[in-house]
Amino acid sequence: MNSMLKLSEATSLALHSMCLMALSNGEMLRTKEIAEQLDCSVDHLAKVLQRLRKNHLIESTRGPKGGSRLAKEPSEISLFDIYEVFEGPFKLSYCMLDQPLCGGKCLLFGDLLKEFDEKLKKHLKETTLARASEVIKIVKK
Repeated sequence: MNSMLKLSEATSLALHSMCLMALSNGEMLRTKEIAEQLDCSVDHLAKVLQRLRKNHLIESTRGPKGGSRLAKEPSEISLFDIYEVFEGPFKLSYCMLDQPLCGGKCLLFGDLLKEFDEKLKKHLKETTLARASEVIKIVKK
């Protein structure tokens, strides 16, 4: 079943790789290791990590002892911070069409889209990597 929430593959990789980094307790993770855990292309992941580095969310080092790790404490990075790097500024939706027939007030769903987006934004802002990694630990048990 498809989800109503659509994120780009890059956003999904960024969120998941940063959760892995949060779980690594500051140890450097190699791109190849992360790609294997996420079952994704090393090349695509490298581009995602490069973008995270340019936005000061991770730091990376080249070489045999190199890799990537969080640039801040997991409690200081929200899912919203990561989301906006890849998806751009968060906009509340009132209609599912870019050029709506209804003047931007989606009559088919009432306020449902706006309410969903408000809840999503609140969740992304309030959920830090520290909290997300704790949930992952529980699920992995």
